[in-house]
Amino acid sequence: MTRGINQQVELWKKFMETQMFSWKRKALKNMVLSDGRKIKKGEEFSVPVQGALRPIELWEYVFPEECLPEVLAMLNVPASGHREELPKPAEFALRKILKAKKIKPYTPPAQKRFIADAGVGVYLIGTKEDVKQKWEELGVEQEML
Repeated sequence: MTRGINQQVELWKKFMETQMFSWKRKALKNMVLSDGRKIKKGEEFSVPVQGALRPIELWEYVFPEECLPEVLAMLNVPASGHREELPKPAEFALRKILKAKKIKPYTPPAQKRFIADAGVGVYLIGTKEDVKQKWEELGVEQEML
């Protein structure tokens, strides 16, 4: 959920929309990636993927699960996993409605990404896990962003 001066919210949205992450996959067959890397069956490899900012009047930000500490740090969430922006009953109700989980304590990365957030209130509600499955057509097992 965001609240702020529109131009600052729009700048924040652009930063969120342009972040790239390293996405882990597991090869179900031998393959050659578009960058020329040869990957063997069973080998884990990473490819770049853009974070997806999905508006539903509230914001849902989609990224690889293993990048959660990076995202929390770039949103200035303390290591405790909680900020006191929303009253606890409202936060609990929103999490329940959205079927989200409480943000747990985490270990921040050594270096954090910069997101311009001056004049923007970002209210974190919780996290949701994506389904992980095999995508036979592509020959990978992955988180289904």
